[in-house]
Amino acid sequence: CATIAGTFYPDRSNGNLQRASRLMCLDIDKKENPTITDWQRLKEWLCKGDEHIVFASLSVSGEGLFVVYAISRPERYEQLYRRAEIDFGSWGIRLDSSCKNVGRLRVLSYDKHPYWNEFATPFDVDFEAEEAAPYTNAPQIPPTQAPQQPQQLAAGYHQPQAWQSPYRGRNAATVEDKVRECCAQISKHGIDVT
Repeated sequence: CATIAGTFYPDRSNGNLQRASRLMCLDIDKKENPTITDWQRLKEWLCKGDEHIVFASLSVSGEGLFVVYAISRPERYEQLYRRAEIDFGSWGIRLDSSCKNVGRLRVLSYDKHPYWNEFATPFDVDFEAEEAAPYTNAPQIPPTQAPQQPQQLAAGYHQPQAWQSPYRGRNAATVEDKVRECCAQISKHGIDVT
């Protein structure tokens, strides 16, 4: 299990975030999206067109997606999550609203073909400018384009810091071993993670 948004102390309360990762967890579940049947294809479609996705994989059940977004202003986590809900909603996809909590615990899942983009562009919104002119159009995802390299945001938007992978240079076997142990404990104790 992990808290995607950062490290917390002494517990996962919103006010106890010690170090922000500049990442946001998005959950797309079958419960909120009963008409989606091909989750692998949805993952591929999203990852080809959404430059903010750092990582995406199938959920534990295989009937949902676990998506990690790069964000520029972790202090605006909940507001950015609400904006992502609007954007995904315009594509006919409902996000699990319980993930808007910065301290949300995430059970890591295995996907034979996860998506990884260490060059993801941090998601940001100029909330002050929006108060004057409300947001109405989500970006369009062209399903045939490959993800773009980070680009400068449009004039008037806050310039984000480049996102850096917290796993760069780490031993992948160590992370894999931790995930394997977590899954063994879940299985051993019969914990329902869906």
